[in-house]
Amino acid sequence: MTKQSSFFGLFFVALAAASPKVWANASVSEAHAHLLAEARQWVSKNEGLRAEEINFFPLDSRLELKPCPQPHAIDLPFGNSQTLRVRCPSLNQQVFLRRARPDNSHTGTPVKAERMEAGAHIGYGEPIVRSVSQLSQRPATRPSLPARVTPASTSIQFEAKVLVAATNISSGQPLAASMFRQETRQLNQSPTQFYSEFDGLEFLELVRPTTAGSPIRKQDLKKSTLVRKGEPVQHVISSITGLTLSVKLEAAEDGFAGEQIRLKNPESGRTVMGRVTGRNQTKSL
Repeated sequence: MTKQSSFFGLFFVALAAASPKVWANASVSEAHAHLLAEARQWVSKNEGLRAEEINFFPLDSRLELKPCPQPHAIDLPFGNSQTLRVRCPSLNQQVFLRRARPDNSHTGTPVKAERMEAGAHIGYGEPIVRSVSQLSQRPATRPSLPARVTPASTSIQFEAKVLVAATNISSGQPLAASMFRQETRQLNQSPTQFYSEFDGLEFLELVRPTTAGSPIRKQDLKKSTLVRKGEPVQHVISSITGLTLSVKLEAAEDGFAGEQIRLKNPESGRTVMGRVTGRNQTKSL
């Protein structure tokens, strides 16, 4: 093997090893660039400006946006032309963009000057810059104002149906479907962090009190102790003939849903095992 072929072989091996991260970063960068390009075209069409005259504060590089499979839906949610909402409905992905002044570099490159003084705070957080010659023409009695810089505001939101408390609920209180309702909400966290329906929550309880209207997050609930030691339990016994019998026993230990616990017959003192199926309910194994 020649030196040249050996070199190219090592080059392609190194490229293959680095490619997952490179392509992942490229995908996020492309999604950012595509979103900003669509936003510029939208503003250009609606305001009659050239696309190169339209700038936005840069997106946070930590926003891992996914490429939208269709054109973004763009609007002005706050009634002014300085804040745009850019949505990708199929991905439940939403970003807010703030317009930057045409003479302010959207790359964040600082303005160079012999001396800079911040004047009245106007526009989008950038101070007025005045040269030394301009400063000499101003009255000496007028104090200079401190620079105020408003950082660019970008966020990603999701729209999804979530389970919401219909009333105030105390921690440890047994849960019922009537305590909740389903609503469509704007979320600043992934919808997977929230419950969307009540099924299966009857065996859980809140870790802290929740007020009406609050969405229910998965971290807000924990397993509920359905059977407590020393309390009476209705124990169901299924016979071979298909008949179902039940007896009242005493719990020898606490138990969650689906857990196997020891049960005691208060009359004979005999201990049996049962599986927790509900509040103060067990079933033979």
